[in-house]
Amino acid sequence: MDSSFINMYKIMKRDINACLFIAAFLLVMIAGCKKEEGFKHDDSSPITIDKILPEKGSGGTEILINGSNFTTDTSKIKVSLNGKPLKVIGLNGQQLMVIVPKKAGSGAITVTIGDKSVTSTATFTYEYTRTVTTLAGAGVAGKTDRSDVV
Repeated sequence: MDSSFINMYKIMKRDINACLFIAAFLLVMIAGCKKEEGFKHDDSSPITIDKILPEKGSGGTEILINGSNFTTDTSKIKVSLNGKPLKVIGLNGQQLMVIVPKKAGSGAITVTIGDKSVTSTATFTYEYTRTVTTLAGAGVAGKTDRSDVV
């Protein structure tokens, strides 16, 4: 046999083996992947609150509550500050994102899931803000509402 034919045969054999190895590797990787079922709330475990961020703010402030064993179903979770409900805008098994309503006041945050509740050890400090608006005038500097009076 010709030596060039033998060299070409060795190269083809090497390439085929490399392709088979890659195919086997990909097959193992695909078979090893399983679909995650996501977080499941455990009714037998306690709910915990580790930290709230920020710890102060006013109406409209978004609070991130870090903890454990939260549910991922917004219909089953209630969050309150001084007994006033907070709107839940995002959640997963370890975090909740809520919005503070106006005039909520300062106090601890309570998370309730079913018949279990937990209250934060840290308190949220509500900062009252004032809104300044124009009560009189036309909104133009140097002009009054009664410009027709001489």
